[in-house]
Amino acid sequence: APPAQNPPSSPSTMARASLTVIALASALASASAGFSTSIKDIGISSPMDLNLDGTFKRRITDGLSGGLTYNYARLRNAPHEVFVKLGAFDLPMGFTFEVDSRYSLADKVAAFDAQIRRGTGVVKAKFDTTKKFVSVEAKKALASVAGRPLTLSANYRQSDRSVQAAAEYFLEGAVAGLDLDSSNGDVNVRMTFHLDEENAVTPALNLRTRDTKYTWARKLGSTSAVKATLLPGQHVEVALEDGTYGGKWHANAIVPVDDVSKTKLSVKRTLDF
Repeated sequence: APPAQNPPSSPSTMARASLTVIALASALASASAGFSTSIKDIGISSPMDLNLDGTFKRRITDGLSGGLTYNYARLRNAPHEVFVKLGAFDLPMGFTFEVDSRYSLADKVAAFDAQIRRGTGVVKAKFDTTKKFVSVEAKKALASVAGRPLTLSANYRQSDRSVQAAAEYFLEGAVAGLDLDSSNGDVNVRMTFHLDEENAVTPALNLRTRDTKYTWARKLGSTSAVKATLLPGQHVEVALEDGTYGGKWHANAIVPVDDVSKTKLSVKRTLDF
């Protein structure tokens, strides 16, 4: 009788093994890596609530890097996403070009972001294998308008065929902004006042709904910041980032003004090594 042979590995088993090898190799040889965990709404009933994710990145050569991401909630036995980034390289007439490509093993979708830049102008386009063309965005900083800098931007989104546009006019100690969105007809005006090097306040008004919003932002050193946003009659949102201890703490709280017991709190820790 012929000697017994082990059954061949299934394609899924082989694929998992291959991806595991790739993940380990990338982790060990990566030039930079990050790991984070977040807790949402405090209650933890299973490991899924921890929302563990990580990123490993390695420079392959000048201007070219690649790596993978892992997300426990999306895909436990393999990397969630593999990515390759082609850094800016020069084109004729002063243009530079960048490409960011990703493949999601969880969704089986490949995505590509392309960016071309010249001076203070930039055009970005996004594509993927499901929706094909996703969006295109253009932004231009004008050197001087009436003696002050002006930045204009516009974005076209294919999913709902809408256009978003924005303008920012830089004044002495303040920035005036206008945001338009054709998908819902919103027209927002805002003014950011820089009180000093650490503090800024921004009142904003939606001209369509008449809703107002007030934001206070404060820098806490070079790696930390806190931001509080008040939507009158709705809630207060407070976001804190603390990057003083080898990574970052991200804390976010949404406190309803009419019922504090319904506060939503999330905490995330990011480690860079």
